[in-house]
Amino acid sequence: MSIFRRRPYVPYTKRRTFVPSRVASSLADSTFTASASIATQTDTTFTASASTFGFTNVAFTASASIATQKNTTLTASASIATQRDSTLTASASSANLISSTLTASASIAGRSDVTLTASASLVGIATANTTFTASASTSGDSILSFTAVASISLPQPVTPTFFGGAGNGGIGGTTYDFWLFDRFGNVIRTLNADVLSATYVRVVNDVGSLTMTFSPRIDPNVFKRDYGIRVYRKTARGGTQLEMDAHWFIRTIRYVRTDDGVDTIEVGCVCQNHILRRRIVAYNAESSQSKKTDNADDMMRAVIRENFSSSATDTARRVGSLYLTVGADRALGPSISQNFERKTVIDALRNIAQASFESGTPLYFDMVPASDALQFDFSTFIGQRGSDRTTGSSVVPIGPQFRNVGAYSLTEDANDEANFIYAGGEGQEGLRLIATAEDTSRSQIGPFSRIERWVDAKSTNNTNALTAEARSALYAGRPRIIFEGRILNTDLFQYGIDWGWADRVTVSVRNFELECRVIGVQISLGANGEEKIDGVLKNDE
Repeated sequence: MSIFRRRPYVPYTKRRTFVPSRVASSLADSTFTASASIATQTDTTFTASASTFGFTNVAFTASASIATQKNTTLTASASIATQRDSTLTASASSANLISSTLTASASIAGRSDVTLTASASLVGIATANTTFTASASTSGDSILSFTAVASISLPQPVTPTFFGGAGNGGIGGTTYDFWLFDRFGNVIRTLNADVLSATYVRVVNDVGSLTMTFSPRIDPNVFKRDYGIRVYRKTARGGTQLEMDAHWFIRTIRYVRTDDGVDTIEVGCVCQNHILRRRIVAYNAESSQSKKTDNADDMMRAVIRENFSSSATDTARRVGSLYLTVGADRALGPSISQNFERKTVIDALRNIAQASFESGTPLYFDMVPASDALQFDFSTFIGQRGSDRTTGSSVVPIGPQFRNVGAYSLTEDANDEANFIYAGGEGQEGLRLIATAEDTSRSQIGPFSRIERWVDAKSTNNTNALTAEARSALYAGRPRIIFEGRILNTDLFQYGIDWGWADRVTVSVRNFELECRVIGVQISLGANGEEKIDGVLKNDE
């Protein structure tokens, strides 16, 4: 018996063509095998071919296998001319998804006792531009058996499943669910099966970000600018929650290949507060829309109405209530004055929040998404954006000694202190209206302890309003105790249950009991679902 074998190893190179071939001439009892395998990513042609002439008892096999992703042609072909007792097989298999051609073909001319089989299989998701062919031809007179087999193995229709699971690095069997929406809030599909990693962060009164990495198996055409992604997180104790009340808008799509030839797709998103960055306060400096005195929370709502909603003078700027709602005025914030001509809306809102904070009232804003549609409610929050965990049954001890605060810094800073304020209102020289405010607990502790500051409020002609200006400056001039630390997610102090994004908490550190906010949270998910959570604590000083 004569045996011809060729089993080459082919390293990956882009656009490589591989052809193993043999021609055998024999009288009897011959076996011919041509086989090859290759692992690659894209733009590859693979061919296994052979031909032989013989008389009796000839077995011929041409086989090929390939693991690839896209734009690949895989062919296994064979031809034989013989008389009898012959078997000819051409087979090919591929794990492949997009833009690929898979062909198994064979031809034979024979007279009797001949079996010819051409088979091929495709395993994967048959999406766009996939061609599958199994073909064969023969010429013979009698006792001819011929089979052509083609099969495609596809997964079952996609159902909502969770990325990750128990033992994946998360606490308590934490799992995640990722959903894709179109520009009008209609659900398109779940993304779970193709997620390799994800990192997202939200910060109060700002625009958060989400970055996701996907397998190249996914059809990149599903990602379009301003399509939305929502992330749901499930824990055994806390149930399923929309993560950080965030709807993420797709803004970047990036195709990446490593030196090893590994392809991925990276999608970058921004949270719904990016909507507030898309408009300016499009009014003149002295207009009522740009120059305001009002309660801080109501001033925010007025800015939204005048630049997004029913009060916009340019009707083309109005967004209907199907997509945006604004609540009624509540007058819960301090009275402040602001001028924000031509600023972006989000910058105007941040200035209002800062002025409210300096007057002693923490004020937050957010575009809160509806449960399952592209509708946002512009909302304001006094005290905290999240939950108040400083009182009641939700209080959990927080501090380095409880092992739920990591690295931190604590600073006592009196460099910008002012403890006696003169505020000047309307009028000239000796006729000018003057109001004062003093904190004697600071100004009288030593012979040089009094630190004065002047506040120019020349547009104010009311004594009470001028005194309020002085007191506001006095509060802003207090010595600061500045704390910033990293919150630790542990079995006994779990994110989403015992603490969360934008919550208000009490932190015990050294000899201080500090009221703090969780101002930012970043969550990173690895390729195997490993979960890493970083939270930032900051006090209100």
